[in-house]
Amino acid sequence: MSSTPYPRYKAWKANGTAPANGYYLYTYDAGTTNPRTTWSDSALTTPNANPIILDANGEANVYLDTGSYRFDLTTPAGALINTFDGASAAANPETGSFVATITGGTTSPTVTVLYHKVGYLVTLTIPPFTLTSNTTTMTLTGLPVALRPVHRQDIHGVEFYDNSTIYPGALIISNATYMIASFKSTFNAALSQVFTNVGNKGMYNGVQSFWTVTYTLQT
Repeated sequence: MSSTPYPRYKAWKANGTAPANGYYLYTYDAGTTNPRTTWSDSALTTPNANPIILDANGEANVYLDTGSYRFDLTTPAGALINTFDGASAAANPETGSFVATITGGTTSPTVTVLYHKVGYLVTLTIPPFTLTSNTTTMTLTGLPVALRPVHRQDIHGVEFYDNSTIYPGALIISNATYMIASFKSTFNAALSQVFTNVGNKGMYNGVQSFWTVTYTLQT
């Protein structure tokens, strides 16, 4: 399990200028005042007291189980400083790969795309590729369902080469497939400006190395 941020829980006094040393952190089920256990270790074997008394730096190790918690921070005298309802452990990162097929050319090469997923944030690492295109589109298919966003994501600042010329462009992450389409200008929001139908096509980053793109599954 993941600890709460910092990675130690840290709190400040009401004036925001001094650590909340000696303050009390009460932990409950989210939306209730039913006490709920937290732990001082990542294996969840040593439970914290409830309330947790923060140390001289206003900190404590607070590891969470699954689900959501409510945190109430009080002074040693019991005055409520703040409530945070809905705290949860950070999602465990997930890594893997998938084989994608690039279509739109005279051939359809395949590449192995690496992915790293933490919560709703996905990062794809796409290897260099080249194909000869006889159409005006280029699509990379095979994005697993778990990596498809709820809504389309447009990622600007990407360069493509098209018939030996470098163009600024954009990637389109759709909820149906992984689509690559080039703008002739990143300032043009229309998708009418697409690839020429001659010459080689591919992604480009100055050295034709791997491309890394990040997007969110929910917006």
